[in-house]
Order: sequence, then structure tokens, then C-alpha cells
Amino acid sequence: MHRSESLLAAVALALLTGALVVRSGLVPDPLPANAPPGSFSAERAMALSDVWWLRAMLAVDVGNLDVADAAVDQSRAHRLASDDTDMDDIDFLDASIQVVRGKTDDALDRMMEIARDARQARLEATGVTSYRMAAAFAIRVLDYERAEVGLREGLRY
Repeated sequence: MHRSESLLAAVALALLTGALVVRSGLVPDPLPANAPPGSFSAERAMALSDVWWLRAMLAVDVGNLDVADAAVDQSRAHRLASDDTDMDDIDFLDASIQVVRGKTDDALDRMMEIARDARQARLEATGVTSYRMAAAFAIRVLDYERAEVGLREGLRY
């Protein structure tokens, strides 16, 4: 088996495992509301933030928006407990959930704001992805004006 085949198999297994976790209801322990500062290392808090973020993404994929909302809240709580308090990826996912819920105007505006902030901060991967995804979500809800703006600004970037 070539390295690329091994990598693809690992990715497929990770996605399948994640989907099974979401469907089964198994989740990592949430951050207790009364957790004392320093009860988790910053590295562990960041890793758990990412786990909860991924769980939220998978919950959106299977249409369980209530689980997605709760997972976003946990991701945000763990991120605040880490050394990295950049919330753009979490905020973008939260805005995506709001678009799916039908709260399109504010959510699409927030997505574009995140993309523009990332461009300003020279965070190329975040900016380009945010423009692309904002345009895709705008198309999904037939908001072609915002889709055009997202595509135009993203291509210019």
C-alpha cells in the first residue's frame, strides 16, 4: 500500500469513527461550568476544543443542529481555557449552523466579517476558506448577491 493510500484509509476511518460517535451520542466530557482555572492544561483544553469543534461539524452534517449548538458551546469553553483564544473557526461554524437554521442575514454577515478579518490579519488559509464557504452558504439559501461578493472578494484575495 502506498503512503497516499494509507493516508486516505486513515482519513476515511477517522470520518467514519466521527460519524459513529455523533450518531451514538458518545461524547468527550464537557468542561464543567465550575472547573477551576488550571484544572486542564492549555494543550488539553485546545485538543478538546478541536474535538468538540469536529463533533459540531459532524452533527451539522447529519442534521442534528441542537447537538451542533451544544458542541460549539463546549468548543468555545475549552478554547477559552487554552492558550489560543482565536475563535474565528468556532464563530464561523456557529454562523454556518445559524444559516442552516434560517437566520441567514446575520449569519452570512458574520461569515463575511470573519473572512475579511482573516484577510486583514494575513491568515490566508482562514480567509480563503471563509470566503469560499460563505459564498457556498449564500448560494445554498439563494442569496446570490452575497455569494457574488464572497466570490469576488475571495478571488481578489
